[in-house]
Amino acid sequence: MNKFLFTTTTLAALGSSFVANALPGLPPEAPQDPPVTGGSFGDPHFMTWTGDYYDFHGACDLVLATSAQWKMAAHIRTKRRYDSYSYIESAALQLGEDVLEVGAYGSYMLNGVSNADLSDVQLANQYSVTRVAKNDRDISFVIAISEDEHIVLKAYKDLVSIQFQNMNASDLEDVVGMMGSIQTGTKYARDGAIILEDDTDFGMEWQVRPGTDPELFQTKPSVQYPTPCLLPDPVATKDHRRRLVETTITQEDATVACQKYFSTRAAMEACIYDILATHDLQAANAGVF
Repeated sequence: MNKFLFTTTTLAALGSSFVANALPGLPPEAPQDPPVTGGSFGDPHFMTWTGDYYDFHGACDLVLATSAQWKMAAHIRTKRRYDSYSYIESAALQLGEDVLEVGAYGSYMLNGVSNADLSDVQLANQYSVTRVAKNDRDISFVIAISEDEHIVLKAYKDLVSIQFQNMNASDLEDVVGMMGSIQTGTKYARDGAIILEDDTDFGMEWQVRPGTDPELFQTKPSVQYPTPCLLPDPVATKDHRRRLVETTITQEDATVACQKYFSTRAAMEACIYDILATHDLQAANAGVF
């Protein structure tokens, strides 16, 4: 038997490092960037591609992420509540020429058609969509980009979230928007050069601009550029914070609920705030990141 005769299965089992050493003529494999995850949820909170959290409470349409290379765009529509904070009332995802829009309680449209049949749908002719309903309050739409990569649009009651899960960073090298730089999470302005340290300035920069950004939602927003995003009223915000202290749900109760889904401090703080703001312990799973 020839001792250098290996099957494909044998080579896979031995691993790339063995093959490179045994067959030195082969070029080394290029290192792979770790997968990236991020998105937006709650009132709303944003998670950059590098895992940092921040908030922007302006009410308007926002560019969460967009990639010309991939022909992908993800927008969220935020709405003011009690004049003191905002939340994501709907999200829209474009892949190729297809647009999936998800709203409260799992209402959805595909290319403008409400409750379209998703059984044989392939967004951009290659990505399947699966509707997952845990109950009538918790409904998700899972877009399979690959075996490990997914984009999830979720509605928990009237709170909508969108998450990019385990994405290949090399496919998103040109991505821009509210999730920051794919490499560093840096909050760049639209020119790709200026860094915006202030979260409010950054959010205003990425308000959807008709004529520049695609208009993914079927209806016009109540606040449309060049009118700036509507920010919370300072007096109402102060009163809302007072009501958070007076809520019947304690911070300890909220912490216990959030620990089921989150582990990082920033994510826990965002989750606890959402529970106290909505007076709903189950809001912890409104945007499980």
